[in-house]
Amino acid sequence: MRKTNNTRMLVLSLVAGLVTLAHFHVIEHGGPQLTAQLTAQVVVGPCGDGILNVDESCDDGDTTSGDGCSALCLAEIGWSCTGTPSVCVTTCGDNIQAGSEACDTGGISATCDGDCTVPSCGDQFLNTLAAEACDSGENNGVEGHCNTSCTGLVDIICGSGLVGGAEECDDGDTQSGDGCSAACAMEDGWYCFLQELPEGGYCRTHCGDGMVAGTEQCDDGNTTGGDGCNGVCEAENGYVCSATPVTPACSDGINNDGDNLTDEADVGCAGPNDLVEKETALYVSVDDGDDANPGTIDGPFETLAKARETVRGLIAAGLTSDVVVALREGTYYLDETFTLGAEDSGTDEFKIVWRSYPGEEAKLSTTERM
Repeated sequence: MRKTNNTRMLVLSLVAGLVTLAHFHVIEHGGPQLTAQLTAQVVVGPCGDGILNVDESCDDGDTTSGDGCSALCLAEIGWSCTGTPSVCVTTCGDNIQAGSEACDTGGISATCDGDCTVPSCGDQFLNTLAAEACDSGENNGVEGHCNTSCTGLVDIICGSGLVGGAEECDDGDTQSGDGCSAACAMEDGWYCFLQELPEGGYCRTHCGDGMVAGTEQCDDGNTTGGDGCNGVCEAENGYVCSATPVTPACSDGINNDGDNLTDEADVGCAGPNDLVEKETALYVSVDDGDDANPGTIDGPFETLAKARETVRGLIAAGLTSDVVVALREGTYYLDETFTLGAEDSGTDEFKIVWRSYPGEEAKLSTTERM
């Protein structure tokens, strides 16, 4: 480049149609090194065009003030603006009331809620600084919720169907015996729910919990059948159940059925846990029996056939209790086949039992007696 002190004007074309006019001075300083002094004037677009220029802190595409970006494209107090075109928002809690904020005290105060709205009973925003004790919103005035003045709770009334306060349940009435008592407490053996059950009501029993309640006839703490109380808490045939534990009749030391025999000495007791001594007993003795006898313990039959015949007569007349045929000690020689068939069976309610007399051993033999 030649030495020169001339001033040259350069016209530089910039983006968006902006023009930069520059005065460019070239000065030689004792060698190939050159220094340039540049002064520039930038011509920019107008405020409100939605384009953020260097002299603007915001441009939201209009020149309307009060929306966060003023008519001069400057962010207004209490607003923050970003982007092109600019989007402006207020910040609740910055202690500057702006935009749609009804108030802004920098936090909750007696005159402003935390969401920058004026405190109002029923807005579901609890503001104790505004003398509110509670605020249940649209539920204000409803039992168990805040009252309409936000000064306290509405009293709970047992029987209203709403559970609240110290209530364990509320089935809409004050009647006991349905699971929820007159004082709205769950009754023993019942379980109550907030929602109405599919089968109706709010409370139900639970078979197997050991507590007799509702329509349960018994509840022995399990749902296993064959122990007197079946799987749906109904008393099984031949059993009498009590709401309180009882001592089995076959281990209580008492002659319960008037036959002068007690507990396992009674032919009706198959074990100590049998609950009831209840049987019609027939006795057979090979040593001192006689088929002309009535079959009692003092006048036993002699043969099994006579006992079978008598049992069939009882079955035909209709059983009213279990029937036990007790064989006294000895060996019973069978001269012919002895058969017990379906016609010798009991019913669903009463059993036919053939057994040795308690504490004795009876044997059946087909060996010819010598």
